[in-house]
Amino acid sequence: MDEQGKRIHIRDFEYLKIYLHANPKTPAEKKENKENQKLAESILAIRNAEYLQGKFKIRDKAKDKKRFLDYFEEITEEKINSLNNYGN
Repeated sequence: MDEQGKRIHIRDFEYLKIYLHANPKTPAEKKENKENQKLAESILAIRNAEYLQGKFKIRDKAKDKKRFLDYFEEITEEKINSLNNYGN
C-alpha cells in the first residue's frame, strides 16, 4: 500500500500489436479479425499455463502463514460428510 492507504497492483503488461477492424466490411477483414482474435486467445492460454506452472514465482501468501495441522483440520472438517474420505 502507498502513503494514502491505496493498494498498489504490480501488473505486467504485454503489448501484442494485434489489431481488429472496428467494422469489418469485406470477407478478408472478417477473416483477419477471426485469425487475430484466435491468436490473442492462444497467447492468453499460453500465459495462463505459464502462470499456473509457477514460471513467474507468484506464491499464495495466505497458504504460507497457515500451519499444516490447522490446514489438515480444516480439510477433515470439509470432508466430514463424505464417509470415504473422512474415514481415511
